[in-house]
Amino acid sequence: MTASTLVWDPDTLARTALPHNRRGEHRKDWDKSARALRAYAARTGKPVDRLRYDDYAAATREAGDPVLPNGMLPNAAASLVTSAEDYARFLAAAIRNPEIGRQQVAINEFLGWGLGWAIERASGHTYLWQWGDNPGFKNFVLAEPATGGAIFVFTNGDSGARVYDRVLTHATGHDHPALFWL
Repeated sequence: MTASTLVWDPDTLARTALPHNRRGEHRKDWDKSARALRAYAARTGKPVDRLRYDDYAAATREAGDPVLPNGMLPNAAASLVTSAEDYARFLAAAIRNPEIGRQQVAINEFLGWGLGWAIERASGHTYLWQWGDNPGFKNFVLAEPATGGAIFVFTNGDSGARVYDRVLTHATGHDHPALFWL
């Protein structure tokens, strides 16, 4: 995954989809945390990929943010920056591993949780799914390990859930309990 990182790099701004709010305006300060972490790394003389938890916590405090997992970078659950090509490679590898689709927790007859992925049973199919819900970015991935098929929709707007709902429903020809659960 050569075009992916867990901490956005300002040097890639020209090829970055910028986030928008519900009015279609660019979100302000969306990159504050990534810029602060990169500035901290430059001041300490360490590359970002060599920083450790204490460094991340110090950079977060310097930026004026609370040292909480959801607000810190990198964040494995929320800070992946990737290209469609890289994500497709990741997804293809992920769905070949049967362990991620082994249900650990049942939500109801249609939905459950595996190892980091949700599981959906709908219209005779079993899907793995995951979503992203950061300010200005709303994303969804739906994969069917039995067939190797998958679709992911990455949006750069706060209204992106309406887009991925329509795309997934149209592409599969049926509603998805996951979309109602979210």
